[in-house]
Amino acid sequence: MRAAIVPTGVVLLCAALFGQMHCSAQIRNAQALQTDAAFQFMQEPPVQSELEANLEGMQVEGAVGSAAEFNDRAIVRTRLLQLNGAEQDFLRSIRLAPANPVPYLNLSRLYYLLEETDNAYRVLDRFVDRAEANERDLFQIGQDLMFARRDAEARLYMRAMLARRRLPVEAALWLAADRMRSQDYAAAMEYYDRTLAINPDESRALFGMAYIHYQAANYDRAAFFAGLAIDHGSIEPDVYYLSARSLFQLERFEQALQVLRDCPVDRRNLEMIRLQ
Repeated sequence: MRAAIVPTGVVLLCAALFGQMHCSAQIRNAQALQTDAAFQFMQEPPVQSELEANLEGMQVEGAVGSAAEFNDRAIVRTRLLQLNGAEQDFLRSIRLAPANPVPYLNLSRLYYLLEETDNAYRVLDRFVDRAEANERDLFQIGQDLMFARRDAEARLYMRAMLARRRLPVEAALWLAADRMRSQDYAAAMEYYDRTLAINPDESRALFGMAYIHYQAANYDRAAFFAGLAIDHGSIEPDVYYLSARSLFQLERFEQALQVLRDCPVDRRNLEMIRLQ
């Protein structure tokens, strides 16, 4: 069994014990570990053969080097499937550069490829907790993971953002939208609830709740949340249509028609005209 990461001042590893579960993941994902392009070098990417030739000097426990050197060596070791050494070098890099996101993201990626999701999350959580960067910049890291099609890691990162209350409304809305794309409405509703617990006037969460309730044919709740979203300035193109449609389903026709009349011209669509 692998040991957990202990967050004491710096990210530490209690012990690197490679058990059967780890070995089987290594075998299954060997090609990804050897070729994955997501690992980030901190210096100019070296010629791998040169680093391989210098690995002998890195085998000594407590080898010295800069954060960038340890990070880049760890990537080479990962490609050579020297995973214990890679893990330790990423941790040394973090210890030397605790504010730099690169070694955290790399170590988290290593754990993710080894199917150690809990450890991957702990690394990201530790970075988010310690980071002194602007919260918008921190949020952008999660966005960048998504744009790189590393969706599972982006979810872990945004969970850490929410847990550590770093831009929590945006993190919760991101997680809700992610669950909406997967049509996991129950999970999405939980994230919208968490958003509204922080900011009850957040129109994006109000609209999301209205949409989920409408899909579940809970028209009374859908009309309620859609009305609140409108009252709080929602810019969602379909918020008036959703409100009116819910009211029509409840046979509250006068209210529905009033919503249609109140709808700005630039948000009216063919379906709304048909309702009228």
